Amino acid sequence: MNRSTPDNAGGTESRGKGVVRRLRSLLFGLAFFAAGMAVSAWWFLRAPPPGPAAPESAGAPVLSQSAKAVPQRLDSPVEKADSEAAFAPTPDPATLDTVKRLIPNLDSVSLAEGTEVLRQSSFAEFKQAVQEMQARVKGAEERFLQAQADQSEAGQEAAQKEIQQIQADHLAGLRRLTAASQARMNALQQIKGAAH
Repeated sequence: MNRSTPDNAGGTESRGKGVVRRLRSLLFGLAFFAAGMAVSAWWFLRAPPPGPAAPESAGAPVLSQSAKAVPQRLDSPVEKADSEAAFAPTPDPATLDTVKRLIPNLDSVSLAEGTEVLRQSSFAEFKQAVQEMQARVKGAEERFLQAQADQSEAGQEAAQKEIQQIQADHLAGLRRLTAASQARMNALQQIKGAAH
């Protein structure tokens, strides 16, 4: 017979509350981390493509004709094409296919419009990843609470490990999504750059 004394029951209850508090703080941290990643991805993906340099202001120093000729010569199409070809990696066929699938009328779409389409697509992917992670965490939290109700230390530890694994998987998935999104943006810029 294993009878619990009032002191022993209180100790188990307070230890269980401590575990719940740790789990809640872990879940809140995970939720804020995921929200931060989603906002960062959205911010990164919504940034406008680099445009032409701002016009000279009235207070800028006056340059001689020879000094003005240097940047013009560097911006010439032949040199620009050579430098881009030398440093720009060729996008892989899967990335090109994805860009063409997301922007079926690629030839008639401007770089800015195509970039916006890719940003919206990437944001939708990030949003879906966060929702999937939240559903997985909710399931693990329910298993933790059930293990706690059953007073199963092993079940509680397993649920905590599962939440940590969900976090690691989610972080790796967000990194893959970010890399794929950037590759699609680069591919679009190369396609549009080659068309001009």
